[in-house]
Amino acid sequence: MSQIPQTWTVGSILNWTTSYFQKQGIESARLDAEVLISHALNFERIGLYVQHGMPVAEPEREKIRNLVKRRASERVPVAYLVGYKEFFGIKLEVTPDVLVPRPETESIVEAGRAFLESEVSVAREEARILDIGTGSGAIAIAMALQNPGVQVVATDISEAALEVARRNAETHGLSERIKFIHSDLFQALDSSDLFHLILSNPPYIDPAERDQIMVDVRDHEPEQALFAGKQGLEVLEAIVTKAPQLMHDGALLVLEFAPPSRVPELASYVTSQPGYGPVADVKDVAGVSWGVQVRTGGKEIPKHPSLLSD
Repeated sequence: MSQIPQTWTVGSILNWTTSYFQKQGIESARLDAEVLISHALNFERIGLYVQHGMPVAEPEREKIRNLVKRRASERVPVAYLVGYKEFFGIKLEVTPDVLVPRPETESIVEAGRAFLESEVSVAREEARILDIGTGSGAIAIAMALQNPGVQVVATDISEAALEVARRNAETHGLSERIKFIHSDLFQALDSSDLFHLILSNPPYIDPAERDQIMVDVRDHEPEQALFAGKQGLEVLEAIVTKAPQLMHDGALLVLEFAPPSRVPELASYVTSQPGYGPVADVKDVAGVSWGVQVRTGGKEIPKHPSLLSD
């Protein structure tokens, strides 16, 4: 057991917390310790190292203890403890009403951005984007910030999630460019309202695998945003079936699906549906597949040095 220091400094608390998290089986022990301690001390993370030898007073130590206990004992996700998460370089408010945005979902944004940059038939400032199951608004906000001028519609079945998304949009000055709609997938949308790009990170975990996923996720993130029937394919299949009715000819549909080993299942289903072109994976910078993308009207995806399959 590590020796307890006589004077608790920023550095000693950081090292002790990292060691404690490691013993508790938390994989991202150092990162979690940095985020929680910097939050409690109202520091940027770099401040933990700049102020490494600074003594920490008891009131701040108590804040840190409470955060560490909830992370280690209750496995509350760090993002819920601090109230925010970075996504695509954007700071987003998160609450237990929304999923914690994940790095793999950035691949969905990258695929959408690559399409808008490559598709010459659609002026980017005129493009209309739909984000299905927006949650915190992560995809909608990232797309709006990356593509000034585009108009975005974002839906979610959870009104509580939409409230979080609206606050995030307002924080980033996007309230006028993102329209939030309470809807079960496409239900509340006008069938005459067509889009050039539809993106979604829908629920796709098989309920039968509930006991196999991390406690952090299973016990704290909203079930409605995690689990779907038909071995996780129910919502994805509903989107694939309905989406062409709301898409311009040649529009792009981008869907997240994980784990990567299951992406071929979704690709196979999309291929079996009429009205689509060739299906491509959505890959991250390491070449890992996190979903599929496909155009309507039988068209191929524009070539772009991005996250397309070979």
